[in-house]
Amino acid sequence: MNFTALMQAVADSSFDDLSTGTSGQLAGLVNDALREVDELVRWPYREQTQTGAAPLTIADLGEIDTVLDATTNQPLMPATRGELVGWYGDITIPGAPIYWYRDSLSGTLRVATFPVTPGNITVRHYRQAATLTAGGDTPGSGGLCGAPARYHSIYVAVARREAYRRFRGDMASANQEQAMVTAELQRMVNALMVDVGRVEMPLVGDDS
Repeated sequence: MNFTALMQAVADSSFDDLSTGTSGQLAGLVNDALREVDELVRWPYREQTQTGAAPLTIADLGEIDTVLDATTNQPLMPATRGELVGWYGDITIPGAPIYWYRDSLSGTLRVATFPVTPGNITVRHYRQAATLTAGGDTPGSGGLCGAPARYHSIYVAVARREAYRRFRGDMASANQEQAMVTAELQRMVNALMVDVGRVEMPLVGDDS
């Protein structure tokens, strides 16, 4: 389902009074649903590997699994920029890399190394959820992160749940919708992550 179809599916569930368009209330509900579902666990469809010169810019960088020195294929150890400054002071020293760290000082998400390597690194990471902006944008297609098409109904269910909560103040219906979300979520886990077990979203209003 593309962005337009996802919004229409929510509207058809008694929410046709919400504002339309790619920046309206329906759009906000759908994009929030994508973030909630896609960033809940490390779904296989979020996995991505990129190789390039360090610091390596990755626009949708999420959780990092491993970083390798692409020349030696040796794994680098994780650290924070603050830790490295505290340990070594000058983190611009060139040399064979030992550590990797997240660097966003430039305003973009990057993976940097210490010492600074003149070579390439390989980063295996989990992508952030996509933000749909055009009507034809489709989760999981055209380079956008997203679940396979057969699971797009869960985005609609989460968006409906939030519509009941935010725009109707109907917590009973929101929690009924959540039961459907949990069932669909477990179907995804069973199919895509057989080694994970049971995963549940909390009921609306449950702070546990």
